Amino acid sequence: MVYKIGEILGEFFGLGDENYQFKYFSIEHLLPILIMFLLIFLLVKYGKKVKNFKYEERLRYYIAAFLIFLQMSANWQDIYIGTANIQRALPFQLCSMGMILSGFMLMIKSQYLFDMLYFWIICGSINALITPTPLVHIDRPDLGPMNFRYYQFFLGHIGIVLVIFYMIFVLNYKVTLRSLKRSLIWLNIFAAFVIFVNLNLGSNYLFLNGNEEAASALDFFPPFPYNLIVFEFLAITIFSLAYLPWYLKKRKSLSMHKNK
Repeated sequence: MVYKIGEILGEFFGLGDENYQFKYFSIEHLLPILIMFLLIFLLVKYGKKVKNFKYEERLRYYIAAFLIFLQMSANWQDIYIGTANIQRALPFQLCSMGMILSGFMLMIKSQYLFDMLYFWIICGSINALITPTPLVHIDRPDLGPMNFRYYQFFLGHIGIVLVIFYMIFVLNYKVTLRSLKRSLIWLNIFAAFVIFVNLNLGSNYLFLNGNEEAASALDFFPPFPYNLIVFEFLAITIFSLAYLPWYLKKRKSLSMHKNK
């Protein structure tokens, strides 16, 4: 019995099933996203009740610890199966850094971190959830519901999206034009640092050297360093779209105020 449990756990935390193939927009792909939308709806509907919850502060700390644990757990699995290497292990992807910083943002209720992470997470996680390339790795079997990495990926990426909505609908944080500027500035600083890391480690953090895992929009980008121009233009465009609802809301509020 103990041996059987150990065997099941070994497979769950192991490399993955060689006979399984993760498919985009399959039930395994879409179900977590549907659950995310349901949880967002609940946050929007019951945000005020959560804010007045007696143990709301403790809840934030639990969520923060869970997100940081999730990010660390991916490295623990790689160590367990012997695939850990410095070219992949550092948290220098946008969503990986988002998991860590989101935890600190929740604990200290930082407006500064919220300004930055709102755009990083909304834009980065949407892309990751539409094309979850880590689940169709080039150097290991595809990872599905029978593997720990599947849950680590979706819980982490959905979790940080929910944290942003938590900050908005529970803690009443707002996004401003200053938030957009601040997020873009820090994105460029982070990207410059990651370029330095990639050149010295031979890594491909932020996928700045192109796509190397599975089919995605990155396949249509020019090679490094010309892709940096496309990345910059794309970041400005997508971040602006993420800011658009707040801009329209502000405009509507000003218009109503003038008409009074």
